[in-house]
Amino acid sequence: MEVADEILDPELRHVRGALAKSLSILKGKSSAQPDKPSQALTNVERFKQTALELHSGFPDWNSIIDEQMAVGETVMTRYTVQGTHTRDFLGIPPTGRQIDVAEVVLFRFVNGKIREIWAIGDELGLLRQLGITELPQLGS
Repeated sequence: MEVADEILDPELRHVRGALAKSLSILKGKSSAQPDKPSQALTNVERFKQTALELHSGFPDWNSIIDEQMAVGETVMTRYTVQGTHTRDFLGIPPTGRQIDVAEVVLFRFVNGKIREIWAIGDELGLLRQLGITELPQLGS
């Protein structure tokens, strides 16, 4: 995670499609509203925390770049994530199942560091591959 401090701008903005809402539901939140940013953690620290959570649940996590292009200060990366669910992930006990998930990420650089990350992935596909076929009911 040391490299994150080198490449991520302290004013990082990380937007993660529907994942935040999906994960809030799985974690037992009463609504699909994304969590409010923690006052105690910086965006870089939250990004590192999320990465550690993913790598903890999928120790053999591998991102394969399928396509990458840059225009000005923006880089688009289309990649495939693969791994084996061998440890707890968001309260889901290890399933031993393999995942293969497509993602697209836009990175915007400012002064050589990543200022914004816009990520869209197949979170529903990930959950299905882990055997999650129903999400908990939302509160009214």
